[in-house]
Amino acid sequence: GVQTGTVEPGSRAWNNGLRQGDIIFASSSGDFGDLPAFRASFEQKPARLVLGVLRGGDRGQLLMQ
Repeated sequence: GVQTGTVEPGSRAWNNGLRQGDIIFASSSGDFGDLPAFRASFEQKPARLVLGVLRGGDRGQLLMQ
């Protein structure tokens, strides 16, 4: 997965629930294991972007709007 760095309060990512330290392990296009695979998952813009996120040992999903 990919660990998030700083997430600015009020940013689109923040407003959609992403927080510093979250580990993004999947997107609408599927699972990935590293930053290049994460970037490759966005080669085609998804109609609906959902991120699989690991936070504090808990897995969840965030709908990015």
